[in-house]
Amino acid sequence: MSAHAKRYPPHAPRYAPVVGKRGEFTLVERRRREYVGQAAARPLPASVLKARQVARTPWIARAGASAILASTSLALAYSLFLALATPSVEPIAAQRSATPSRQRVATRTFTHRPRIAAAAHAPERPVSAHAIASRALAIARAPAPKQKKLIIALPSATQIAPPHPFEATGSGLSLEAQPWQLTADGTWRTEVVAYFADTSGSKEPRLRADVDFEAGSAEVVGLDPWIHQTPAATVTTQAAHPIDVSATAVEPSSGSATLTLPPPPTDVSSFAGVARAVGPHLVAVGWTPLAQTTGVRGYRVYRRAADAGQQALVALLSAGGHSWRDAHAQANASYEYTIVADLPGGPARAQTQTVDTPGPMPESSIDAIAGKGMFFFFSPDTNDSHSYELFDPDTVVAQAVKAGVSDIELRLSRGTFEEAANPHVRAWLDRFIDGAAGAGIKLIAWSVPRRNAADDVAESIAMASYRTPAGNGFAGLSLDLEPGDNYMGHGAAARERIADYMEMARQAVGPDYLLIATVISPRLTHFTNDEYPYSRIARYASVMQPMEYWHHFRTSHEYAQADVTGNCADAVSLTRSLAGRHVPVNVAGQSTDLGRTGSPTPAELHWCLGAAQAAGAIGEMFFDYRGTSPDQWAAIESYRW
Repeated sequence: MSAHAKRYPPHAPRYAPVVGKRGEFTLVERRRREYVGQAAARPLPASVLKARQVARTPWIARAGASAILASTSLALAYSLFLALATPSVEPIAAQRSATPSRQRVATRTFTHRPRIAAAAHAPERPVSAHAIASRALAIARAPAPKQKKLIIALPSATQIAPPHPFEATGSGLSLEAQPWQLTADGTWRTEVVAYFADTSGSKEPRLRADVDFEAGSAEVVGLDPWIHQTPAATVTTQAAHPIDVSATAVEPSSGSATLTLPPPPTDVSSFAGVARAVGPHLVAVGWTPLAQTTGVRGYRVYRRAADAGQQALVALLSAGGHSWRDAHAQANASYEYTIVADLPGGPARAQTQTVDTPGPMPESSIDAIAGKGMFFFFSPDTNDSHSYELFDPDTVVAQAVKAGVSDIELRLSRGTFEEAANPHVRAWLDRFIDGAAGAGIKLIAWSVPRRNAADDVAESIAMASYRTPAGNGFAGLSLDLEPGDNYMGHGAAARERIADYMEMARQAVGPDYLLIATVISPRLTHFTNDEYPYSRIARYASVMQPMEYWHHFRTSHEYAQADVTGNCADAVSLTRSLAGRHVPVNVAGQSTDLGRTGSPTPAELHWCLGAAQAAGAIGEMFFDYRGTSPDQWAAIESYRW
């Protein structure tokens, strides 16, 4: 045992809530997100808050529950009937759940539990034999190839007429949107872009403006303004009715506008399929959600590999299904998918484009994140306080080497937005990666997920797979799994998205790749698995990384050694306890002022390092490079991990 381990013995978990901490945590989180440019500090207008309250009424959830129960029963009956009546069809390689063993990620195996893919989020429930038999008699099996059938072959990604953008103009603000596009998640999506009126009344983009978007029952996710050089948002829906998108300018407060989008197509003539390679071992397949009025009774998904002569049946879904994930794809392979809808008048068929999966992920090890580390993020905006131009890669690497920092987490994407957004930033990034490789420092690709969508996960994995022209790259992928407006949303929906995103990422990269889950600290927030899905994340994580930012008092407070060591040690033990298995823990510590509560002293950093190591952490990563003072760097340097 090291001298530091003797000095800082493990602490028993102190899990009792502390009065006032939750409110302080809220402020710290808000200020931290303001600090990194991912949260609006200004309050929203009353009209916007009222619209949000109306949009979040629970009647949709109640109506959806009845539809899910009905579709689940139908899916079970349909699956049993086809399985019994089609003995010659190849065995179904349905979507599977994977649960890792208690071994380390580098060597662990996955126990697969096959199941018939059902509608998204549809719970399984028992159905009596009589009900199955009754349903089976009511379901007509799809005709054989020689029988009459309806075949519809459409492009894999469809847009609805008119092909020109939808437009609307309000008071001082105008909105534009492209036609709906079908996604590999089986949803319809478009991007709504806001423009301001200049002095002459012409449209003007404003990169640093703030606009709040709302769209009723549809899901709205704000886009990075760099994508369109002005505020914009994605609008996603499965509903077959018009969508009213409202936008209110918050900064500058110059007006509002409402754009009515036409309903996406749900008729048989518009039936189409889309496939997307998420990673080397995962392909997402989505198709047009047909309306109930079409009489659709279920869907079948067939897959044909490039070297196979025939298609194989790989999934059966209920009438409520609209997507499926192929978690048995191989790296460097080509696949083609056909979706068959079972309709009263005969089956409708949609074929996807050929999908090429990327090559395997590079070899990785937990050792890549062991020891002392540092978070580093940058902006492609040359006028931003975190502009990439302000950081010389050679200087950053030299500072890390001097302090004994062995790994750096480098933020590369937020949702589908790539931080290296232009050739100048990409050239700077290549210098950074090559310089770190030359100095023996491991880089971890850091991604901030926004939604559990195929495009979002694919962007994270693409960043982790990036290689410079010299062949250098990243040793692992870190996912910043947080609830919030600029993260994964709120409440139960956010918890489901976070857990599902982690599962998708693991399926996509394979069982052996280093996948780090940056999670909310249970010591700081007093969260359990009821408020945050620690145990579900831990099933697929190589390492759990709790964000233990212990400076949380708004007023002047002198942090004693016991305060700091207790927080850092408990973050390790509580995270491991909530994970439900012995998962390696790497502490995400604090070196900068995140809530206007002051930066930790150099002594505090030293205390936290010692406590984290004594509690069994494999390392500690400090947030962040730009906010770390020379004295703090000296404290990090003086600690020998």
